[in-house]
Amino acid sequence: VDYRYDHIGLAKRQPGSSWKPIVYATGIDSGRLTAASVLLDITTPFGGRNDRGEQWVPKNAEKTDSGPILVRDALQQSLNVPAIRALDRTGVRTVRKYVVKAGFQFIPEPFGFGNKALDAAGLAGAIGTVEVRPLDMVKAFGAFGNGGKVTQPRYVLKIEGPNGERVYEAGKPVTTQVWSPQTAYIITDILKGNTDPRENAAWARIFELRNTTDGSRREAAVKTGTTNNLK
Repeated sequence: VDYRYDHIGLAKRQPGSSWKPIVYATGIDSGRLTAASVLLDITTPFGGRNDRGEQWVPKNAEKTDSGPILVRDALQQSLNVPAIRALDRTGVRTVRKYVVKAGFQFIPEPFGFGNKALDAAGLAGAIGTVEVRPLDMVKAFGAFGNGGKVTQPRYVLKIEGPNGERVYEAGKPVTTQVWSPQTAYIITDILKGNTDPRENAAWARIFELRNTTDGSRREAAVKTGTTNNLK
C-alpha cells in the first residue's frame, strides 16, 4: 500500500456486495420493488452469447440456489442472483440517476461513457463490479441512517489562529435528498438484521455488538462487501 496516496478520496475500487443496498434502495424508492417483493434465486444465463458461444451465468458465493426469496432475505444473505434480478427490474439508468445525484464518481471510460460506467457494466454492476471511491460509499451508507440525505464530506471543520481568532469554519453540512426517508428506514431495518442472530444466523453473531453499559445488544446496520480473493 502506498500511504502517500489517498485511497479513500481518490482511489476507485470495486465495492463488491456492499453495492447491493444501493441497488435495492433505488428499486424500492422508484417503486419497482418492496422489501416483500419475491425474486428468483435460481442460477440463470443472462444476456446473449459471446464470440465463443458462452453466456454469463453468475452464481452465489455458496454456489447454491434458494428458489423464490424475499428482497429482505436476499439482501441480508447477500445473494448475487436476486441482486442481478433486482437491477434488471429497477433499470441500470434508474440506478445511475440516483447514484450520480448521490455524488458517486466513476472511472472515465475510454469511449466517453463518463458517469455511464454503470451502463457499460450492465447487469454485472448489481454485484459491485464498477469501481467507486470508498468516500462515496461512506456518503451513501450515511444517507441510510440520515433519512436518505447524502451529506457532502468535510475534512476540516474549523481552523483557529495562534491567538484564537477564527481563520476558517466549514459552516452547516450540505445535504442532498437522494432516497426518501421511508426507503432509508427500510434499508436500515433490513441491514440491522445482519447484527441480530434471530434474523441472520449465518454471520450475525460475528457482527453483533454488545458494547452498551449493561451488555445488551446494540442495534447496528451492516453490509459486507468482497471482491477478488474474498478481500
